Amino acid sequence: MRSYAVLAIGSVMLFTSLLSAQSLQSHLIITVEDPAGAPIPDAAVQIQHWVVASGEKPRLVQDGLSTTDSQGRAIFEVPEYQYEVFASAQAFVPAVTSVEVYGGQEFAHVFRLSVRTGGGVKVQQIPKPQ
Repeated sequence: MRSYAVLAIGSVMLFTSLLSAQSLQSHLIITVEDPAGAPIPDAAVQIQHWVVASGEKPRLVQDGLSTTDSQGRAIFEVPEYQYEVFASAQAFVPAVTSVEVYGGQEFAHVFRLSVRTGGGVKVQQIPKPQ
């Protein structure tokens, strides 16, 4: 009888281990491009998710911050959640989207940022004294 109990406990432990192996980290691949589809290197990419605990105010948790590589990509290894993903680059309008990630899978999102117009700093030239 004892050997059956040990076997049953061992089976439950193995099953639990297999379940946690299935909830592996996912890969979230973010690509940032300009309006023509060319990659934007060194763009900032931030991912975060909301936590809502019982009786508390919702709060935003930052999960990752990176810059894109020469191909405009940033890759994050993340657990299963719904993420808010922000992308920004100098001279471009920042963008945000929501991406739901399921355990152990690969997810990709492409941001196509618009060129920022106006709102820049105007530099006034001062004439040289004669």
